[in-house]
Amino acid sequence: MTSDPHTSSSIHTHGPLDTMIYAATSGGKLVFKDGQESVELAEGDFALIPAHCEHQEVNESDHEVKFIIIRSGPEAIVENLDGWGGKKVD
Repeated sequence: MTSDPHTSSSIHTHGPLDTMIYAATSGGKLVFKDGQESVELAEGDFALIPAHCEHQEVNESDHEVKFIIIRSGPEAIVENLDGWGGKKVD
């Protein structure tokens, strides 16, 4: 996944899949727990996103951020939400 500078994903889950993120570059951040907590990822960091965990990837830096994403299933499930604790968006 490549994230342009000063962008963020929608708030989403990966449904029943666990997701592992490897930070190929520094500058990215994961936001979770209703937007109240976040963790910055430095180059070489790993992060586990458990199944059904609402989260958002954020790039507040001035450079492109690259994550390598591995999921626990054969399909790339992304369930976008209309906000924290929100309904799925089609």
